[in-house]
Amino acid sequence: MHLRCHAYSLAVTPTFSKSNENFTTLDQRQGLGQPGILSMTQDNLGYIWVGTQAGLNRYDGYKFLQFSDSKPALSVLAGTYISALCNTKNNILWIGTRSGISRYNYQTGDTSILSEENGKIPSNKISSLSCGDNRVVVGTFNNGTFALETTTGEMIADSITTPISIAHVYQFNNVTYIAGRDGFYRQWHSTNTLEKLTTDKVTSITANNEWIFLELSLIQL
Repeated sequence: MHLRCHAYSLAVTPTFSKSNENFTTLDQRQGLGQPGILSMTQDNLGYIWVGTQAGLNRYDGYKFLQFSDSKPALSVLAGTYISALCNTKNNILWIGTRSGISRYNYQTGDTSILSEENGKIPSNKISSLSCGDNRVVVGTFNNGTFALETTTGEMIADSITTPISIAHVYQFNNVTYIAGRDGFYRQWHSTNTLEKLTTDKVTSITANNEWIFLELSLIQL
């Protein structure tokens, strides 16, 4: 399998000289709980949160602190397979797992779970999260996307898309861009209208202030 990157327009690729390259390996020697990293985000206090196949870790620049559903700090973590992370301005860490979503206020310690079982979300199998000012967009492995209010965690009406498999979601200028297993989509927040832009299989999305970049998966025949 080969990967290629496609951009919707031209952009300049930054270059790095040897003088400013400084890479450090962080692993279990610094306290990382498990090397299978699936997701990362930075909170408003500067901590780096790392989701793995076996739990959640917080890095303070020196060492990792491990969190799991069996430890008091995050005793109501929805699951330990941390597939997605994002942070909102109200100091909430959103934690996507294969068993639902946890909302963790890292200043007060308050936590809550959103799951199919308690009727808060339509699918537990979270593949991607994108945090914006007013909504958190959730991508799932089996049931498309939906959106939650950042302040309450409540579902936004009519935000659920068709049941497609989602690899990645990204918010930009009141639009959600969706990397689906069967193509690349755009959803306008004002109407929640879903528009398919390409039939290519898109695996990830990155962006700057002007351009959207897609990573496409191609199979060599």
